[in-house]
Amino acid sequence: TQIPVVKEYTVTFLGFNDAFLASVKVKEGEAAQAPEVPEVEGYTFTGWDKEFDNVTCDIDVYALYELNNPAAGIESVQNPSVNCKKFIQDGILYIERNGKTYNALGAEVK
Repeated sequence: TQIPVVKEYTVTFLGFNDAFLASVKVKEGEAAQAPEVPEVEGYTFTGWDKEFDNVTCDIDVYALYELNNPAAGIESVQNPSVNCKKFIQDGILYIERNGKTYNALGAEVK
């Protein structure tokens, strides 16, 4: 009898200004446990930039923050160190971050 191979993936959590928070190994199809997010003066943590409840590849997950009491014309900041833009092309969600493009699962695309 052959033992089935269980694939494992790495989920890396990054906080404010891309600060490393945690890196966890997750079996394929399982959920990663998010670390506690440190408080950042002047900002409120609002969640994560992608889902990590059904992991099927190595992914980086970025913390999202909202600026408290924003100045006129500035509504929120997702992560001040990350220039992030989301768009849909051919029905697929893409995220542009710091000059690179990723699919919704976090894998870099060319």
